[in-house]
Amino acid sequence: MKRSTQNTHSGSRLSLSFLGRALAIAALATCLHGCGSGMQGVLGSGIDSVLKTGSTPAPQVTDPNGPAILMALTQNPEPGVEWENAEEGSRGKISSVDRKEENGVPCLAFQSTRESFDGIHLYEGEACQTPRGIMALRSLTKL
Repeated sequence: MKRSTQNTHSGSRLSLSFLGRALAIAALATCLHGCGSGMQGVLGSGIDSVLKTGSTPAPQVTDPNGPAILMALTQNPEPGVEWENAEEGSRGKISSVDRKEENGVPCLAFQSTRESFDGIHLYEGEACQTPRGIMALRSLTKL
């Protein structure tokens, strides 16, 4: 009788061992399936691999006087408006403003002087309305 009890214990250990391995394999297979099917949307036909979020390019104006000029221009878009950039030690006056539309977007083409330690210069620029309704500089170049 002792022998049959021992066979029962070794048989249950064997089945527990087999069950543990089967569960581990099933868990691994489930994880690998999830990883593989997640990539299907990226690499397969589910989602386009190239996404476009907008057609308007970001403003590329890096002139440190741009924000001061834009603020003066948006507060009063008329010739003769003065602006000042205390951080850079420069100031100027908007000398001309031309209202126009580009692809249905309102824009302001303008000219402005800039006065600083290196002299007086003439600038030309353009500000256009963004989809959010605020004006942004598209260009600002020294003539």
